[in-house]
Amino acid sequence: MTRFSLRNKQILWVLLAVFLIMFMAACSQTPSTDSEEPPVNEGDTVNPQDENDSDATELSLVPNLVQDMSLEEKIGQMFMPQIEMLDGAPTHRMNEKLEEMLDQQHVGGVILFSKNIESTEQLVTLTHDLQEHTSIPLFTAIDQEGGNVDRLPFGTNLPGNMALGASQTPRHAYEAGRVTGTELKALGINVNFAPVLDVNNNPRNPVIGVRSYGEDPNQVAVLGSKYIEGLHDAGVVATAKHFPGHGDTHVDSHVGLPELDKSADELENLEWFPFRHAIQSDLQMVMTAHMMFPQLDEQTVKSKLDGKDIHLPATLSETMLQHYLREQIGFDGIVVTDAFTMKAIADHFGETDAVLRAVKAGADIILMPRELEDSYEALLEAVQSGEISEARIDESVTRILALKQDMGLLTQVGEAEIDEQDTPTMTIHEKIEHAQQVVGATHHAEAIHEITQASATWVKHEKGINRWMLEDKPHDGDKVLVMMPSQHHLTRAQETWQVMQSAESALEGVDVTWRVYDANVASSLTNDNHSYDYYILMTHNLSLNEAGGPLVTSLNSLVNHWNMQDVPYVHIALELPYDAGYIPNVQRSLALYGSETVHYEVMFDVLFSGVEAKGVLPVELPQPEAE
Repeated sequence: MTRFSLRNKQILWVLLAVFLIMFMAACSQTPSTDSEEPPVNEGDTVNPQDENDSDATELSLVPNLVQDMSLEEKIGQMFMPQIEMLDGAPTHRMNEKLEEMLDQQHVGGVILFSKNIESTEQLVTLTHDLQEHTSIPLFTAIDQEGGNVDRLPFGTNLPGNMALGASQTPRHAYEAGRVTGTELKALGINVNFAPVLDVNNNPRNPVIGVRSYGEDPNQVAVLGSKYIEGLHDAGVVATAKHFPGHGDTHVDSHVGLPELDKSADELENLEWFPFRHAIQSDLQMVMTAHMMFPQLDEQTVKSKLDGKDIHLPATLSETMLQHYLREQIGFDGIVVTDAFTMKAIADHFGETDAVLRAVKAGADIILMPRELEDSYEALLEAVQSGEISEARIDESVTRILALKQDMGLLTQVGEAEIDEQDTPTMTIHEKIEHAQQVVGATHHAEAIHEITQASATWVKHEKGINRWMLEDKPHDGDKVLVMMPSQHHLTRAQETWQVMQSAESALEGVDVTWRVYDANVASSLTNDNHSYDYYILMTHNLSLNEAGGPLVTSLNSLVNHWNMQDVPYVHIALELPYDAGYIPNVQRSLALYGSETVHYEVMFDVLFSGVEAKGVLPVELPQPEAE
């Protein structure tokens, strides 16, 4: 089917729908001298069909469009490839390879990464040109979770989810979603693969961590749903991930195949609670987890990696996607897989085998196939041979097009976007100007500082023991040693300090020395004869180290020495708050949930300027001695 014919068919259906609506309205009109509608009296009923006639008419366009599409076009809607490096270099603009992919595989969307992004003008131009080239507008997606997962080299990077969990303020979660969505929308991005709804109840989880709101499923549910509401209000689709739950594992599915040996009842009470809550709040898209759940799906296959039996990961499991997600939990929106480039899939399954299994299991969109052309042809051949029915493909394509229509995309038919307020069509130059005004706006940046300050948490705060008190904090003439876990962290913290010291009188005159430490930190500092008046020890994700490893052992020795000598010190957990649990005798510990410039600003304000840290720890500290 050519682009021209598909557009004309879409336009014809729109005109037909408009004519039918006008005809029905004219037939139903009756003369009246009363300018006001009569009130609805008690006992009166309102026919839901009357209120939803226009919606029903619009929805009727999707089946007709599906019917008019070729099988090749329908198959394409189910793929969302990455376009980072299509021609041997980062893809920043339309090129021959990108046009070829859109024309030959008819993909329904693309996912963007940092390598695709140079500037606001460049990104707006790229997303505009992508939409202009297609007959059915694309999902343009990104992982802009905030915090550690930040794909934009500019704009407003809101604090991550665990910081929002520590602030315990639903308004902050909503604002994070709304601000993020507003900027993405202005850049031409219409799908955000966020929020993470995984309940992080495993301190050694190497992939979720501060991406989670915490370990309380109710808090994760409330904050996640408010974030989703914020994204939706900005006109961007939210995606809850990673179903059935990736929070209680110590294996990263990017590099291995995790297993969670829990029953359905256990998952229902913990991992699935936030997903149920979000689905009831009009969630439109769910991303799957590449994880095995042997108690729920006992089916095994031979691993391509080593020939051993493995259980089907949720992404490829009909039991998980159809029986549990759709039938038991009641989700009727789009199921998108996690990336097929991840080793949990790539190592254990052949590419085409995994694609066919995922579609049979109930996935609607295959994210980031390693070999798009091979995967596309394999799915096409499977339908043509009868291995997979075309009706199964139609189910997914109908969901995809219905959401695109709800977003207002199908009314564009390849023309410039119309925003959620139905303002007139914007030219590319107007889009760029609008994005430059919106992305990174001053009032958006204010939200970053407000949330970060509200999240800073005293994990341990033993007054009367540690002399670092508000009434005895460092001041003019004091010498402070700041100990950093890496040169990267030191550089950013030092730059922040220098800017703040020149602007704030409370910091003026404090003499700061900076040092990167290693596993020999205890021996090097226990013999320094306390050359400094105060010590600041920063750590980064100790829970991902072996509890009895040399670094953790050395840090514990140092802290024990400081305690015995009554040395004034404070410990800072830069990211995961669990760090204080791996130094059990630490007397004062502040959790920041990140290590961006704003986190250091808040830290220095708390330590030197008397700003109160009001955050509440959203997880429990581990007890290493029980291991």
